[in-house]
Amino acid sequence: MRHFEAVLRAFREFSKLLADEDVDPELVEPLRRMGWNTKTVHDAGVFGRSDEAVWGAARTEDRVLLTTDRGFLDERRFPIGQGPGLVVLPAASPNADGLLTALPRALSIMGRHREIWRATKAIAGAEGTLTIRCVDFHSAKIETARF
Repeated sequence: MRHFEAVLRAFREFSKLLADEDVDPELVEPLRRMGWNTKTVHDAGVFGRSDEAVWGAARTEDRVLLTTDRGFLDERRFPIGQGPGLVVLPAASPNADGLLTALPRALSIMGRHREIWRATKAIAGAEGTLTIRCVDFHSAKIETARF
């Protein structure tokens, strides 16, 4: 019974977040006020460093990486099976409507149940869609689902 309780606890955990330098700093404070454990790349000591250093910091601190940098979708540089979790947000635009639609949708799914979303990459669309890529444990192939 203790093992079952430990599993339930693990799946109730919320994801911790790491905001890449391309994520508007004004977004981080509201996330923190809403209770999300959020660090910036400044906080993690990797501001201005390579994408690999940012990815490494997210892995080391077990934080889902929030970014607008689609380069993190490159499987050769950032293998999905070795990732802490990734949410690629829509790029900044003159109005923030796309981001304000995408971020809550992504967090409502990937922010909860931490263990499920490890080694997963999600692309949040400005229109509210979420494309999730993960490794199928039976076939070891990358699968894609769109919500």
